[in-house]
Amino acid sequence: MTLRIKAGQPVYGGYTLYRDKGKGIIFVKGALPEEVVEIVIEERKKDYSIARVVEIIEPSVWRVKALCEFYGICGGCQLQHVDYNFQLTLKAEILKDLIKRIAKIEIDTVPVRSLRQFNYRYRAQFKVGSSGIGFYKEGTRELVAIKLCPLMIHEINDLLPQLSNLKSTTLREIQIASNGKESLIYLKGVNFNNELLEYFSLNGLSGVAFENRNYGKEFIYMPTENLYYTVSAKSFFQTNWELNKELINKISEMIDDERIRLLDLYAGAGNFSLPLASKVKDVTAVEENPYVFNDLKRNIEVNGIKNLRPINSSIERFRPSGHYDIVIIDPPRPGMSDRALKNLLEASPDKIFYISCNPSTLARDIKKLSGNYELQFVEIFDFFPNTYHIETLAVLHKRG
Repeated sequence: MTLRIKAGQPVYGGYTLYRDKGKGIIFVKGALPEEVVEIVIEERKKDYSIARVVEIIEPSVWRVKALCEFYGICGGCQLQHVDYNFQLTLKAEILKDLIKRIAKIEIDTVPVRSLRQFNYRYRAQFKVGSSGIGFYKEGTRELVAIKLCPLMIHEINDLLPQLSNLKSTTLREIQIASNGKESLIYLKGVNFNNELLEYFSLNGLSGVAFENRNYGKEFIYMPTENLYYTVSAKSFFQTNWELNKELINKISEMIDDERIRLLDLYAGAGNFSLPLASKVKDVTAVEENPYVFNDLKRNIEVNGIKNLRPINSSIERFRPSGHYDIVIIDPPRPGMSDRALKNLLEASPDKIFYISCNPSTLARDIKKLSGNYELQFVEIFDFFPNTYHIETLAVLHKRG
């Protein structure tokens, strides 16, 4: 049974909101605000339902034709049917709404910074199956095989036709890291296999990493202005590398005192620690993942940085010593745990730079910090065009 509705405001997750007297709150996939559409309810929860659009009756002026032939099937993108400038408007509205409802803070404007809409990902994670290489269909384990993804940089896409011919009964996931010239591949969950090594060695890759062994190059250099920034195949780094450099510059502009002691939590391979070390007295960088931590140590060494101390620890186990003027936090999607927040409050920095990939948990954590810290401003860096993901820089100052 279908229902004709006029879609309401945008909400996080790629939905629009509709309130029905009989059916309650409905989150609608595939509709833009103010569009008249026919929907069908796919899932009913206790407090809400999820529906999808089956027919567009009155389309929005912001609706466009998606570039990718697999859009709406593979589950990787949610907003390709939306004019890109309007995507940015929607993300700003969603962030303002979440901070207002969850953190109880009104924000007048949210600046949004963006670069390319397509070909921005320097890192990819593909699923592997009998039909080839690609992504899972949304909400399933059904593989959608592809030979090109418009979000990837061209160098990763150039590898896909060859990799799509792979037939393996053991391999389920491939991760590719590229700097635009060289590429590394990580065969997740698979120990050394000579057939797989031969297959990948012939396909223009600089290095192949199994779970128990590496072949070829173990790391590549990511393009930066003044640093050697290395990443290994199993490591994490920001996929939208070009816009990530703008985020680093933004934070750097706000640090103007060489006496500052800086604490970098969830430090990764030194994304913020490395470029900021030259502007401050000293930096402590805390990272839990052992592969990423090895990259961090290597990056400190190859750049000859003497005032950066790496610590291999979870944020929950780490106990800050002494006073830090600024703390940078870049947590995963679930945000900060209560223990991590407690450690942050014990550190009692003058400023907090909170980089978030999830506006819901960002708003929650801002609320938890609000007794001690005041939100100064937020800015969106659109790391993930065509998806619902919202990367945000929030700056908080200590009260009093």
